[in-house]
Amino acid sequence: MWITLAGDWDTEELLATAQEGGVQFVPGSAFYFRSASTNSMRLSFATENEQAITHGIKTLGEIISKRRSRAPQAGHWMPEAHRTIV
Repeated sequence: MWITLAGDWDTEELLATAQEGGVQFVPGSAFYFRSASTNSMRLSFATENEQAITHGIKTLGEIISKRRSRAPQAGHWMPEAHRTIV
């Protein structure tokens, strides 16, 4: 499964946090020869059981949700260049 997050995410940094929770994925940058894109990732479920998949998705969701909760909320003004949309 290919996932693309908002442009300000760095999935290599996300990987480090995910690994602390026992989750692995491949940052999208590994699939590009000449790309500065760092906001995508590849999730592979081929060799995992349903329990491991559920754990991985839940862990990634929690990490992403925590970061989103620190982002400015809708209705709060912030210059366009600094807005985070996930």
